[in-house]
Amino acid sequence: MLVGEALFLFIFGYFVLDLLLVRRDASVPKADAAGLVATLVPISAATWWLFGKVQQVYSRRDARVAAITFAVFSPISLLVATPVATLPGNWAAGLLGPTFGPVGAFLGLMVLTGVLILVPMALAVWIARRVAQTMN
Repeated sequence: MLVGEALFLFIFGYFVLDLLLVRRDASVPKADAAGLVATLVPISAATWWLFGKVQQVYSRRDARVAAITFAVFSPISLLVATPVATLPGNWAAGLLGPTFGPVGAFLGLMVLTGVLILVPMALAVWIARRVAQTMN
């Protein structure tokens, strides 16, 4: 549940910053810098939030592993999921009208990114716990 909340913060922040910063800049260097900011700021904020929340429930080591995995796989999953997320956006726009296109794209991006982040995160935490058990 915490990963889902962090994922929502990340995707929502990315959508907002992408719409505000990247779409307004006409020059390529400014658009690249704005795209980098639109990606890194939400990842950093969501990772920091996730670490604090997971640390309240699990050990510091598990929280650190989860946060690092989230930070590493967020941009990778975003890169993979962004082109595919336009499909649910187009589908929603075709069925419900053009107003629902961004909503479908947002939900598609959230689901695809969630799957691509959750699997490596679960694997990393499982490996970290196995290593901790063998060391004790």
